[in-house]
Amino acid sequence: MAAVCCPFQGIQTLWERMQVLRTVNVFDGSFRAAYSQPSDQASIIEAKIRQAELQLYTLETEKNRILLFKKRAEERARGRSSAAIRSGTELRTAEASFSRTLLLGEHQNQPFYALSIHSGFTSSPPIVLHSGPANTSPPLASVDYHSFSTKMSMTLPPAPKGSPGGAPVIELEYNLDFPTLNYAFAMGVGPNCERLERFEWRSSSGEAIAMLDGRSRGWKLVRLAQSAGSAGFRSSDGKEVVAVWTDAGLSMTKVAKFAFTGSGLTGELGERWAIMAVISGLAICERQRQRRRNNG
Repeated sequence: MAAVCCPFQGIQTLWERMQVLRTVNVFDGSFRAAYSQPSDQASIIEAKIRQAELQLYTLETEKNRILLFKKRAEERARGRSSAAIRSGTELRTAEASFSRTLLLGEHQNQPFYALSIHSGFTSSPPIVLHSGPANTSPPLASVDYHSFSTKMSMTLPPAPKGSPGGAPVIELEYNLDFPTLNYAFAMGVGPNCERLERFEWRSSSGEAIAMLDGRSRGWKLVRLAQSAGSAGFRSSDGKEVVAVWTDAGLSMTKVAKFAFTGSGLTGELGERWAIMAVISGLAICERQRQRRRNNG
């Protein structure tokens, strides 16, 4: 489990940045251009507040994949068996360090936060959300998978002491009630995490997904509390939709889109909840991407 930095250290509150933002996009790093940022910190913050659209894009790190292929070629040239190659320490090391990076920002050349995705033999959590625009920035939250299980654990910044639902690790539980499926979690919400509420990520093709202008089917985060606000999108059972995401469609660079809605956009659910919404949504997105890849 990765340690996370102090609550919201080094970042302006996520919901403030996204109050005027409507869409998060995920880009393929193969097409990402080099970026530069304003040198003046005040200008950076002001520019981020002005953003009208939020995007998320990926950086594919190919260095260790190339090393892996090179090592296999060298071993084949020496006439060693594939079984011996797979058991080699050097091969395991190359596999261990393979990673991908997602960058969160309004534009492809103006990232806010980085999200690292690790695979293979590594001591790092599978997914880490960083508090800055580089994968070297301190971790803000992380995701751990459970072996032989669809459950995921989210490690978040600490909540105020004694608050309900303020545990450092929030479990994201997978539920299948055919033909529907969802991922559910419970946590403290509000500025001080003072109220315990439950939420569900539900598969959907409704109007909340359509507003993202991506794939027609995606996921919506539903607030299950009876006291949920009346404005914005609602689920078929009348619950408030507070966030949505979907695949980006036919774009050559964008992978997925994400947005807060309703009370999720106003900030009333709290900064810690906003972090949970983002990292849990992206964790589901990554799980689905892995399943598609494994299924060919």
